Amino acid sequence: MVLFVMLKLYSECTLVLSYPEELAAVCIFEAKIVGKDGHAADPHTNVDPILAASFAILALQQLISRETDPLHSQVIEGQAAVHRCNAYIDMKEEDHPLLPIVVNDEKLHLHVQKVGKLLVGPQNVIVGEKMMAGEDFAYYQELIPRVMLGIGIGNKELGAVHSPHSPCFFLDEDVLPSNWCSITHCSC
Repeated sequence: MVLFVMLKLYSECTLVLSYPEELAAVCIFEAKIVGKDGHAADPHTNVDPILAASFAILALQQLISRETDPLHSQVIEGQAAVHRCNAYIDMKEEDHPLLPIVVNDEKLHLHVQKVGKLLVGPQNVIVGEKMMAGEDFAYYQELIPRVMLGIGIGNKELGAVHSPHSPCFFLDEDVLPSNWCSITHCSC
């Protein structure tokens, strides 16, 4: 069995999170938008792929990062079509194989929940939502049972409010004994 532990700031110290479903994966892709050239004297006959690509980048950035959950798929072809262009998507799988999706083992997920409720109380165990987590950890799942879980490390009183990816990150080390106890029991 493999346990992958993530630090979660939005939680108070003793909270144990477990993710029951698949998480997002990452990939590299290429989008090609094709237009039609023309003469500046007849701009209405031109189909400008530069303009379409510019709008596509802006629209996708706004739509995916500001308006919708990034876990919901969006379509590039629609933005190209608005500008009378064609769009072609290449997922580049030959050059950059897709990273497998992290999918938690159902039995381990239930085990983590059960142990967590016994150790830190049912009020401190919540089921996490899907998240953007393209992880090498997904390769382990091809070989052995695995589960990704999070432990709460947030503590507003001490200033432990920044992401582990932030230069302002601070860890309240007092939360570690109870959290590591939970993780140790989950692995039994």
